[in-house]
Amino acid sequence: MSVALLGFITIVIFIIHEFEEIICFKCWIEKHKKDKKYQKHLLIRRQWAYPSTQTIAIMIFEEFLLMVLFLGLAIILNSYEIGLTVVIVNVFHLAGHIIDAIHYKALTPGSKTAIFTFFANIGLIIFIFYNEKINLLSLFILAFFFGILAAVNLLFMQKNAGWIGKGLNQ
Repeated sequence: MSVALLGFITIVIFIIHEFEEIICFKCWIEKHKKDKKYQKHLLIRRQWAYPSTQTIAIMIFEEFLLMVLFLGLAIILNSYEIGLTVVIVNVFHLAGHIIDAIHYKALTPGSKTAIFTFFANIGLIIFIFYNEKINLLSLFILAFFFGILAAVNLLFMQKNAGWIGKGLNQ
């Protein structure tokens, strides 16, 4: 498999899951914001970070651009390690959704597609490890760096969600 194909498959898997988030987050928050069972749920506690579906879509689009930049770099440098970094960080994101669904014993936004896309990503990682020589030290360093970058980016977008939402409505 080429690095370009790895990048393409990674983006497709990412977008399948992110569409569920765009479609379901706001409706789920509105439906469950007064339900005592979900008062400690991250989406309910931080519902201010998701003021509208449009804002959520913009935030996910920005994550998508970050992913495309990293995968583009992987293609340009022909680096499986950079490409796998994005896959690994996405696996942790998806694992969070799966753990969330298990904890609440219910499907939460993102958990339906997280199950399928989690295993698709794991399969992709196994396939690449089986067929390509991977520098594990580089992979771990890059995954740590991209993971921190993705987390800081998400927190920044959530903190500025109100501003983003206001910009959309002008």
